[in-house]
Amino acid sequence: RKKTQRTLKDKTDELDFVEVRPLSSLEDTTDRLAGDRWRTGPPTGRAGREGATDTAGPLGRGVRAMEKARPQWGNPLQFVFACISYAVGLGNVWRFPYLCQMYGGGSFLVPYLVMLIVEGMPLLYLELAVGQRMRQGSIGAWRAISPYLGGVGVASVVVSFFLSMYYNVINAWGFWYLFHSFQDPLPWSVCPLNGNHTGYDEECEKASSTQYFWYRKTLNISPSIQENGSVQWEPALCLTLAWLMVYLCILRGTESTGKVVYFTASLPYCVLIIYLIRGLTLHGATNGLVYMFTPKIEQLANPKAWINAATQIFFSLGLGFGSLIAFASYNEPSNNCQKHAIIKSGGSQFEASPDK
Repeated sequence: RKKTQRTLKDKTDELDFVEVRPLSSLEDTTDRLAGDRWRTGPPTGRAGREGATDTAGPLGRGVRAMEKARPQWGNPLQFVFACISYAVGLGNVWRFPYLCQMYGGGSFLVPYLVMLIVEGMPLLYLELAVGQRMRQGSIGAWRAISPYLGGVGVASVVVSFFLSMYYNVINAWGFWYLFHSFQDPLPWSVCPLNGNHTGYDEECEKASSTQYFWYRKTLNISPSIQENGSVQWEPALCLTLAWLMVYLCILRGTESTGKVVYFTASLPYCVLIIYLIRGLTLHGATNGLVYMFTPKIEQLANPKAWINAATQIFFSLGLGFGSLIAFASYNEPSNNCQKHAIIKSGGSQFEASPDK
């Protein structure tokens, strides 16, 4: 017992020499460390990244890993041009002027602009924000938000798949007409001679040279739906060329696509300006402009005009296909997607100008 008491006394004597620091000194040390961190910023390098992800938990580590592995656009301009190039199509060049003509010319612009502000810009901003924040494509982005929303991403990919299947056929027709446009005279401007070379083809004379070239030379349609036509090898080669160009454009991801969009975003505007100048020089162009921009107030009470305006917004901006989410996923996390949504909306409306 005496030995135990002597040992406890020795331990007590040792504790007497331990410096007990007041709480005020600990607060000073904490303030000094906080001040050093404020001046020098957060830790950088591998240690800083690991520390940040550890505090954020598994979700933070996953987001940080995606930000590190996900490629990015070379600059914000490439992203804007990619979105504009994506929206250029028949929905802007053909469908919008058709709706303007149907619903009173300039009066259709009123429901269209209202739907653009109320419907189009918020949805466009939503898609860009989701893609930029989640750093994934349409399926992964919606699934990351909630597993129950994974079907939304799958549906958008399925729609885009079927859309690209038939839309590239239209591109193939464009190549077909481009190659034949170097002939003189143009093959769709005159009717061919009959087999005896004694006159023009009877079928072409009953229809027109344009329809004859389309149905007989381009499509070579069968007499009825029960009969299968043969493969048209020349248009098939044009379709192969169209898919080959798509492959070359996306071969290296954003590295190759970011270079191509400078051309694909600029060329449509140049062509549309040429069409505009050509249209203004035609006879009766002034009457057409007066008709187009003279509003018919009674059309504003037509519910079909508002429904078609709301539908046209999806064609003009390319909403609902998941492509905008994929484009935005290659942005910097700090990118101002709200500003880009406004720029994208304005650019699409220029393409959808009713002057065309």
